Amino acid sequence: MPEPSADWCAMSVSIESHRDFPYIDHNGAGDGSDTLIRHEEIEVLTTFYGPNAQMNASILRDGFYVPQNIEGLNASAIGFVEADSIRAVPELFNQQWVKRYDLTLRFRRKVQRNFAVLNILSATPVIVNDNHGSH
Repeated sequence: MPEPSADWCAMSVSIESHRDFPYIDHNGAGDGSDTLIRHEEIEVLTTFYGPNAQMNASILRDGFYVPQNIEGLNASAIGFVEADSIRAVPELFNQQWVKRYDLTLRFRRKVQRNFAVLNILSATPVIVNDNHGSH
């Protein structure tokens, strides 16, 4: 851990993609394929330390609201969703309290996968009636 007089940031990234029922579309061209689309939630916890920790957290937060700064994310099918409030969380390190500010950022990513799901070219339907007249 750097000295208390140094400004620095630690980050933790978690991806949540357990949402059920993604969108699936069958493409009948050629042999056929299915396209699966789901959206993953990405949470980034940033922890700022140092004498300018709060200011650096607010600069990062505000920077995500500037369209030019997120063009690269958008080009990769990632969108900025929101930033939480900046929280002061002093931390005791080596018997000394150091300034610490946490900021959580949320993003959403579009994930698209293609699967070879062949077209059904023909079928012979059979209707079976299991009802033997009983009510």
